[in-house]
Amino acid sequence: MRFIEQFGLPEYDADVLTATRPLADYYEKVVSLSGDAKQASNWIMTDLLGSLKEKNFTIEGCPVTPEEFAGLLELIRKETINARTGKMFSRR
Repeated sequence: MRFIEQFGLPEYDADVLTATRPLADYYEKVVSLSGDAKQASNWIMTDLLGSLKEKNFTIEGCPVTPEEFAGLLELIRKETINARTGKMFSRR
């Protein structure tokens, strides 16, 4: 599977992130902007998808653009904000 080879993801993560084409596209856009495949995978799979599920949204209806999500990951990586603050943003 391409996500395993290209991004170094475990099979489970790759399966989740390629479940639909729009989700795979969203993930790839976030990675292309953030440069961190594993961090993007972790945050998308737990926080973003969890929030979307709670609100009964699909990735197509996600209020957080890939650009915004990549920016959030960058703020966390630079320690401008902490992970807890990031979680609040990703669950808006």
